[in-house]
Amino acid sequence: MEYSDYESFVYDVTSESSRDTGALLKTLHNHVYMNNDDYVPHLLTAALGLSGELGEIIEQEIMVEHDEQKMKAELGDFLWYITQGLFGLDWTFQEMLDNIQNDDKVINEPLSVAVARFADNVKKVTFHGKTLNDKHKPMRDALKRVYIEFDRQYLQRYDIDLVELMVSNQAKLEARHPTGNFNGNY
Repeated sequence: MEYSDYESFVYDVTSESSRDTGALLKTLHNHVYMNNDDYVPHLLTAALGLSGELGEIIEQEIMVEHDEQKMKAELGDFLWYITQGLFGLDWTFQEMLDNIQNDDKVINEPLSVAVARFADNVKKVTFHGKTLNDKHKPMRDALKRVYIEFDRQYLQRYDIDLVELMVSNQAKLEARHPTGNFNGNY
């Protein structure tokens, strides 16, 4: 098989909304506005943000002399995207933590696997027309795994208190956006 043969095959089986911006916007419009699914923007923000921030965390981690403040800033950004996922699932931080407390499953997996599972759930809901039902259980379980692994692999290992991380991240973001809104400007 030639590379070009495989590329042609992939292109042929790619959905229209993955190949064409207009079709993507139509899919999102139909899903979000026609179904009143206001959660989709938060879920997309969370999925893309968690993936990107995880890369920055890993980059900090592998540096020979990583900067603790920079690592804490990246962990705060990661937490911000977890919270975006909570908004998208109409779930509070406390509800998630209570759910974790009541869960008797112990699964240790790389954080990257948990993030990928969450992103895959977002993809299914956003691009494949799956609906969130049963109180968003599969998606909530996936986001819960992200938080559990984030806590186990980073907060506990670096002895970072969750509330202190929230406070420091809020202070960082307030300093960056003193007017209180982002509007795409760094």
